[in-house]
Amino acid sequence: TKIRTHFEAAAKAWSMSLRSIDYIKSKGVYDNKPEEKKVIEEREVKENLNAAMAQIKLKGWQAAIKHCDAALKIDPSNEKGFWRKAKAQCEWGRYKEALATLKELLERHPDHEEGIKLLKRTEEAQRRAAVTWT
Repeated sequence: TKIRTHFEAAAKAWSMSLRSIDYIKSKGVYDNKPEEKKVIEEREVKENLNAAMAQIKLKGWQAAIKHCDAALKIDPSNEKGFWRKAKAQCEWGRYKEALATLKELLERHPDHEEGIKLLKRTEEAQRRAAVTWT
């Protein structure tokens, strides 16, 4: 579909951007320039979160989680990183992992409305899955 094609193109663009960031970092260009290094890291977080959202739209759960983990490695309290990771885990059927991610999100950001909603949906999905297997 047209929307899928849009997200595939976006995912490809963000991957190219992340490769450029990796290249810049590998050359150590900003190792002794903390302000510039911070700008690059902020860009890397944004690109990973954008790539994660594209992967969620494409149902690429594993790739989405990988991008969220990369963003969270740089910014360990990033709300979008936790929420998107939990969303991908839940959609993938990894309810236990999603609940752990949501717990961490809500410990850091207790008023995160989408996180609270996703927690309830994930708990319900986990209960339904448990009934299905018994």
